Amino acid sequence: MDYLPHVLIGLMLVFVLFQMLPLARAYLMRGKPMPDVAGLIDGRLLEEGRLLFYFSSPRCPMCRSMTPVIERLAAQHANIIKVDVSENIDLARKFGVMGTPTVVLVRAGKVDRMLVGAKSEKQVRALLEG
Repeated sequence: MDYLPHVLIGLMLVFVLFQMLPLARAYLMRGKPMPDVAGLIDGRLLEEGRLLFYFSSPRCPMCRSMTPVIERLAAQHANIIKVDVSENIDLARKFGVMGTPTVVLVRAGKVDRMLVGAKSEKQVRALLEG
């Protein structure tokens, strides 16, 4: 029974590392070229230089609270692209999305920021306008 505390600590460590994996992947995506999005968005948007991709899923509880925020902002900003990962899993994989909701800011054709998890309207607006 002397090994039980070590096993529990090891399991907790694995759990914490597993939770950090999407954040680490998001950090590693910075500076990488944007994947090919032909057919998904209008070519004129690509020329704007700044795009915000919102990856969500209909089964995601956090997405249900964040989607109305994104829809309000999308009514004001044409450069927001909403992607349902259940319909477009390939694009989500190309961007390295491991969980929803995820917001990806692309500037000048490269991934600038990638935020995992629900974000407030203030945080998303700061990405758009910053």
